[in-house]
Amino acid sequence: MIRLVEKNRLVELLDNKDKRVRNACSNALEKFYPNSEGVIEKLISSINKYDNECLSLAAIISRFTPSNNDIINLVKLFNSIDPEKNEYSMSIHYHLKSCLLSFPFEVLEKNHDIINFNEELSEVYKIVENRTSIKSQDPDYLWDELYNLCNNYKDKPIEGNDRQSANLLFEGLCRYPEHIKHKVIMFLNHETKEKYHFEEYMVQLAGEFKINETIPFLFRIFLTTDCMHIVNDLCIRSLGKIGSLEVVNEIGNIYASFDDDQKLSISEILKYIPYDYSENFAISLLENEKDKVNKTFLSGVLCDIFSLKGMSHVLHMIKEKEYDPTIMALFDYLLPVYIYHKIKIENLSKIEYNANIFQENEMKNNSFYKIAAPLHEEFNEYSNKQNISKKLKRNKHKNNVVPIVGGGSKRRSRRRKKSE
Repeated sequence: MIRLVEKNRLVELLDNKDKRVRNACSNALEKFYPNSEGVIEKLISSINKYDNECLSLAAIISRFTPSNNDIINLVKLFNSIDPEKNEYSMSIHYHLKSCLLSFPFEVLEKNHDIINFNEELSEVYKIVENRTSIKSQDPDYLWDELYNLCNNYKDKPIEGNDRQSANLLFEGLCRYPEHIKHKVIMFLNHETKEKYHFEEYMVQLAGEFKINETIPFLFRIFLTTDCMHIVNDLCIRSLGKIGSLEVVNEIGNIYASFDDDQKLSISEILKYIPYDYSENFAISLLENEKDKVNKTFLSGVLCDIFSLKGMSHVLHMIKEKEYDPTIMALFDYLLPVYIYHKIKIENLSKIEYNANIFQENEMKNNSFYKIAAPLHEEFNEYSNKQNISKKLKRNKHKNNVVPIVGGGSKRRSRRRKKSE
């Protein structure tokens, strides 16, 4: 088993001058090295260096574990930003503040004086302190509370404060893998469609704890749910987090029997598995695939896992225009892979130019694009008017505070079988 990407190289490239490279490496770090240390320092450095180009980097700071020095630099950056300046500054300001909610309280506590110097951050500190006391409850208590809360929402989505409470209970359970691992296995082993809210959290725990025994249960849920339902996507992510050879072998067992839409969904699992056995399997699928859309997605998978062996296949597809550019700007996905492996592409500018022209022409000829173009223009016009309105309001209400926690996002209330 050979790992395809190294954390240190990804962190190094967070400082790359090309935004595509920075974004690709930050996404890879989030997927392959979550909660790791030594990442936030570089994220903050890039945010300072590349003004107005690092919103995606700010958004993932919360996925990593900070050092004491990271907290100091984060607070300095937060204090230096005027959220009233523009939309970008407001968003950066929001992400820097909200990321504290995900950090271990022990680290925040060590930097109590620095954080409490700022009134806004002081409020966040109090919230984290309270949340930590809840998450530290007995795991059986957390389990029962989450189960009962989910059970109260049998036929409707969990929203608002209850969604936040459910997520907090889930975060608490994540602290006790050894204590509740067997309970997760037992629950997922039984088909309990009427408890689909609780099932969503159990699916996530299976991925968080990398429980190999849940693989057949996760595939069963994946195969019997509508691809538009959130639990379908959660199965993809959790199977990807488990990422064992058994997962890839099972994809191989069922891939050929799938229709094109199902192939697109199941191939998504591979982009979370940066190992040679996932790479080899994705290449074999690509070499045998005839459908242009599926080939495009499989190429994207190889780029997501920074596949060195897959680079020539993807580059060939770009040169020969054997992909769908209305789905993916494939050159933008491939470029970070070459830079990661320190390999130069001959005639780089020409290849990029031709890829851009190809995409532009295909978009113009695409029927959906033709329909959407007028709507897109109207939306841009509307957005501009909204931005002007927001600026006027901000000038009137300079003391407004960006909310730290929003309400839960709406989800489909029922899971539907794909056969329906």
